[in-house]
Amino acid sequence: MHNTVVLRTMAKSGAVISGSMALAFFSRRVYVSSDLNFYVPAPTFMMLVHLLHFFGYIHVPRSESETLDTFPSMLPPEYPDEEQQHIRAVYSFVNSDACLIQIIVVAWNVIDTILGFHSTIVMNMITSTHAISLYPYLSFITRRNLPIRHLGISGTEAIEKYTERGWPVAVQPASPTLQRIRLLGDRSCWLVTHSLCSRQIPFGHSWYMEISDDVDSMSIHRSIVKTSHMRTSFCVDGDIAAYIRQSDTPWYVARSFHMPSLDKSD
Repeated sequence: MHNTVVLRTMAKSGAVISGSMALAFFSRRVYVSSDLNFYVPAPTFMMLVHLLHFFGYIHVPRSESETLDTFPSMLPPEYPDEEQQHIRAVYSFVNSDACLIQIIVVAWNVIDTILGFHSTIVMNMITSTHAISLYPYLSFITRRNLPIRHLGISGTEAIEKYTERGWPVAVQPASPTLQRIRLLGDRSCWLVTHSLCSRQIPFGHSWYMEISDDVDSMSIHRSIVKTSHMRTSFCVDGDIAAYIRQSDTPWYVARSFHMPSLDKSD
């Protein structure tokens, strides 16, 4: 696929590339069996469908009832596997060379979905302007991985896969730089600007990581805030969510994750 066309479509749709391909970009290691995964908000996912059709990819339904005509408008149920709570639908496409690309339609926004991944090693993404790793020191300096606290079966299998690839679970990762409020694009991120694209740094999302008492898992605290005037939603930390709840603003808290005091939406 032509890079410029893909990046322009990603910019218009708000899509990002994540998963093994984004990890391969930062680690400089190619995983032969890896697929290309696009994460995209529901209102713009058809832009990526048209892009893949243009480059010769065809939709491969995973069931007889799966069609691209069914708009993924319903939020997913409360899955025990946290990763699935942030995804509405997954569509698979292949070309004549049997290359697989998946379009993952997110429930809220792509940042929230990435923060809901099974562990820190895959919290990386490639946007239309930047490649961003959220926990580069843990992932690429110490070469350790930190899983989320409540893993489903698929998440446990994924942890084992990345352990075999050289990222064992961190034994004592309780660094002050981990347990603090983080901002997308802050100095703890690793940002690589695409040479032909804008140098504007992404902003607007924040979160807080809490490491468990046994220091071998963590939770990422954040709330989803929205406004009726915009389709975009943002991840914010507890302080910002509390301020929004108590102030007279057009923003409202739509959902909270791992924040007991903010469990109920307005």
